[in-house]
Formats: sequence, C-alpha cells, structure tokens
Amino acid sequence: MVQRIATTAVLLAVFLPALALAQEPDSVHVEVAGIEHPAYGAAFGPQFPAEMTIGPLPLIQVEGSNAGPWPGARPEHGCNPFVNGDEVAGNIAFISRGTCPFVQKVMNAQAVGATAVVVHNDSRGDGGQPPFVMPGECSTCMIPAAFITHESSIDIRNEMQSGPVDATILPIRITPPPVAAETGPSAGTFVLQPVYPNPLSSEATVMVSIPTAQEVYLTVYDVLGREVAVLAEGLRSAGDHVMAFDASEWAAGVYLVRLRAGNVQRTRSLTVVRR
Repeated sequence: MVQRIATTAVLLAVFLPALALAQEPDSVHVEVAGIEHPAYGAAFGPQFPAEMTIGPLPLIQVEGSNAGPWPGARPEHGCNPFVNGDEVAGNIAFISRGTCPFVQKVMNAQAVGATAVVVHNDSRGDGGQPPFVMPGECSTCMIPAAFITHESSIDIRNEMQSGPVDATILPIRITPPPVAAETGPSAGTFVLQPVYPNPLSSEATVMVSIPTAQEVYLTVYDVLGREVAVLAEGLRSAGDHVMAFDASEWAAGVYLVRLRAGNVQRTRSLTVVRR
C-alpha cells in the first residue's frame, strides 16, 4: 500500500520515471567538476530513463579486500567485498575494469548500498575507442551502472586527488527545452536538496526550493518504478520547504525521490539500510 504523508511546512514531490529492466542500454553523461564524460549503461540491471538524473552524489573509489573469490584482483577492481563499504553506501561507486565480470563489480557495490556505479576502462587503455555497453546477465542487479573510457577516468582521478568530488549521471539531451515554453519554475531556481541522512534506517528529511507558488508533487519510488510513498502534493508557497518522513517500514534498498512542479522535474536517490 502506498504511504501518504502530510505535513505543514513542507513540500517535495518527485517524479521518477520507472527504472526499466531488460531494455536497450542508454547513452548517458557522467558529469564531474563541470565536465560531461560520455558513457553507456550496462546490458543488465536497470537502465537510465531519459528524464532521470542521479546525483550529484559523492563519487567514491572502491577498495576491494584481498580476501575473496578473486585473490589476484587489485582493490580498485572491486571484485572482492569492499573494505570501504560504509563510505560507498548511498553514493556512486567508482570501479576500474579488470579481473572479474562487470556483474560481479556491480553486485559488490549493491551489497553495500551504493546508489549507482561508474566503471572506467583500466590502465591498459582503450585505444581511443568510445565507451561501450557492459555485457552480462543479472536478474538481481537493482542499481544502474555506467561505463566510461580510460581517458575520462584520468581526468576524474586527477580531480579526486585534489579532494572529494561529486558526480552526476545525466541523460543525453539532444534538444534542450526552450526557456520560453516554461510555465513552471526555472531550472536555475528550482532545487531539490539531497535526502538527509543518507543512508537512513528510519526518519529523514528532504528540502525543496521553489521560486513561485504552484502545485508541487513529491513521490518516492523503488528501483522497479513502484510508488512507495507520497510525501507532498498540492499548492505550495514560494520559498524553502522541508519534508520529514519515516522509512522505518520500508525494505532495505535504493529508492528514488521525484519532485515535479509545472514542467520541471528533479530526482534524488536514497538508500535504506537494515542492520
């Protein structure tokens, strides 16, 4: 049953187009430090719908353990269970290609609660070829994954050496929406903040800022596109609105919060953990 939550000084409605399984892999961009790197999704697991954006979220280099089914794997390959799982949880896992199948890497990231995965070609290089679709079959993979080139990974790793970086996985937009056609809030002033805390096990909050009074809808979906909760719906005043909600009865996993107002949509991810 869908949970409907009403509060006073709050707003937040999100539309998250359902993550579809078993469809043609998508071409996307992985944006880091203002640079968009071309990428492709995987042949397995959920895809990236055209309207969906994941992030910005911290991009975390995984550290696989030395013990596991792949004893020769380097830590950055993510083939064995992660020793920095707490850091990866709720964020985007950054993993190097090599040693083990792509499915193994994604499943290890999913096991610690990652929201998504970015796999990059390893130091052996990719001969300048564009990113490709990661092969594999996985009926239990529930988080999306994108693949980037070795050249892109060099730029991103250079940024990571300077300190923590955020990444955003964006759909490729062929034609940007015309500004004159907007009837809702502008993209520059309409903001959906990250869920806090994240990961979470029970209570959390999310804040949205809107430039003018209007109808706002905030909804939570699971990764199969099923509606889990309606956090807010209806007319809201201009300004900042904070929505509190309780996920204590939700199953562990990744969820998407979708905010919709006029023709503007924003999406954030959250991870529910059970210990």
